[in-house]
Amino acid sequence: MVTEGHLSYAAFSLLCTVILVWIGHHHALRAGGHSFTSYWRDAWVKMNFAWERMKPERYQW
Repeated sequence: MVTEGHLSYAAFSLLCTVILVWIGHHHALRAGGHSFTSYWRDAWVKMNFAWERMKPERYQW
């Protein structure tokens, strides 16, 4: 079962990943039209979609 602690860890992991990817690839991301804010927002939108699909109550057994 997914607990609040698991979600906090996942959110923290996403935060770290987004920041590290931005640091390493900000020139390419800017060339692609992203600011840090737009990149941040897009990453969270995609992760929220993934978390929604991973909810066990959505599974069909």
